[in-house]
Amino acid sequence: MSSPLHVVKFDESNFSVRVLDWDSRVLGLSVGRIEDIADAAGVSHSYEYSGLTAHMKSMGLEYVTVRRPIGEWSRLRGLESAGFRIVDGILSFTKSLEGTAHESKARLSRPTDVDAVAALAISTFSKSRFHNDGVIAKEAADRLHGEWARNSCAGIVAKAVLVVDDGANLGGFITCKVSRTNGSIDLIGVAPSSAGKGIGRSLVASACDWFAKAGCKEVQVQTQIDNHAAIRLYFGAGFTPNASYVTLRWTTRQEISR
Repeated sequence: MSSPLHVVKFDESNFSVRVLDWDSRVLGLSVGRIEDIADAAGVSHSYEYSGLTAHMKSMGLEYVTVRRPIGEWSRLRGLESAGFRIVDGILSFTKSLEGTAHESKARLSRPTDVDAVAALAISTFSKSRFHNDGVIAKEAADRLHGEWARNSCAGIVAKAVLVVDDGANLGGFITCKVSRTNGSIDLIGVAPSSAGKGIGRSLVASACDWFAKAGCKEVQVQTQIDNHAAIRLYFGAGFTPNASYVTLRWTTRQEISR
């Protein structure tokens, strides 16, 4: 889904840039991501990154994102001066699974669920940062979330997908990803017709139960700063906020009419 890292040095900082092959195919433009920025020890500067964008153009990239902690104001201003624009705010939550028990009301997804999960992902994430970015076509943003959900069900980008039925229909789904002893929730969606029935709480509790049985000690999740319903859900499930970030993007594309 991605290529090896390219390390680029500007203004005493090393940028680790990765070309995202899957994102590029789905979105229809050459996509990259700055995964890390490492400063030389003891360096104090104004973060002038104008040369960075020229190098990204030389790599053939058309759309590059970077996520940095809120509070790195000098660095963020430097990225903005280089043409990056803030497109998203993220809150990160964590919860310890040690010594806790969770009731599971969800089941593992089946091959017959894939289409419904993908359709629900598209409808649930209709206000994602890709949908809100004027250079990304709505159809491409929808396709990204639909394929992300399908790949999760196939075990490509998630270890498990749990679903809750609401009568004859799919009430909601949640994806479970594992890295060593840490679990993470990447996607969660509740059907509009199932809102207010506690399905979101059931999905999160079931995911925590699944993670604990898989040997995870902790579970993490991120959500957009303005997604108040999700924030209430995670607080209610015992998660604690531990970090906040902003996502910036640089692009060579012009905004499109929608």
